[in-house]
Amino acid sequence: MSYFKTLAPGVAVLVVAVAAYADRPHHAPPQAAIDACTNAKAGAACTFTRPSRDGSGNGHTITGTCVTPPEQTVLACKPDHPAPHGDHPPPE
Repeated sequence: MSYFKTLAPGVAVLVVAVAAYADRPHHAPPQAAIDACTNAKAGAACTFTRPSRDGSGNGHTITGTCVTPPEQTVLACKPDHPAPHGDHPPPE
């Protein structure tokens, strides 16, 4: 029985951590990604320009596929090559 008493607090922490992660809201796609798929069907190729982070106006062209993101109801251009972690475009 002492084995379960020792294990129970760790299991409780794990359950809470998993539940908190599962409830995290998904980020909405940028408006440019949504606009790129306005007149397209799911699975269609798409492109959009991601604004530059330095405000210079020299954006990056992103290629991808039109998909419906989690918890969304509209198509958006999902990049073929996602940005590295921490290099997400600024919110619009």
